[in-house]
Amino acid sequence: MGKPKLSAILLAAGSSLRMGTVNKLLLPFQEQLIIQHLIQELAAAKIDELIVVLGHEDKIVKSNIPANIHTVFNEQHRSGMTSSIQTGIKATNNEHKGYMICLADQVLMQTTDYNQIINEWQTKYAQDQKCIALPFHNQQRGNPVIFSSCYKNEILAQAPGNGCKAIVQKHKAHLHKVVMKNNHVLIDVDTPTDYNNTISKKK
Repeated sequence: MGKPKLSAILLAAGSSLRMGTVNKLLLPFQEQLIIQHLIQELAAAKIDELIVVLGHEDKIVKSNIPANIHTVFNEQHRSGMTSSIQTGIKATNNEHKGYMICLADQVLMQTTDYNQIINEWQTKYAQDQKCIALPFHNQQRGNPVIFSSCYKNEILAQAPGNGCKAIVQKHKAHLHKVVMKNNHVLIDVDTPTDYNNTISKKK
């Protein structure tokens, strides 16, 4: 039996309201745009497919994504993150055994960070096919989270809101804590201050 196949779902549909008038995914980061940087790091990880969920300003965001990357449009993107997760999962390969739910504003995430979470989920999956992998740093929970595919119907049945926290709470017996080597899983870019602080750290 080989390693369980994994779909990565990159949530890039948000309205970026706290950033002001600009779409944070289109801000520059390390000689690319944020969305391009994230896709580059994620596509190089040990995943079997990458699906990018678009919504707000979908045409301009998509124009900055490589043509070979699978994108889907979330018609309900204004309702919150849950609908984007659901849109991404509906587009995944039915044969795959897990979904890694990735945020498109975690600009410090690197391929090695993704792979650490993936490797631990795959190892744990061999013992528990209901495994949910959650990354932590200094006792703080971060993202991305990997859900085994047995939760597909439960995720698709979630009411509009901010993700799948209720599912995590309900299935604590199957949680696997991934202790990360750095704080990248905790850092996201929501405001101009977040962006400026993150950029200054990478200089």
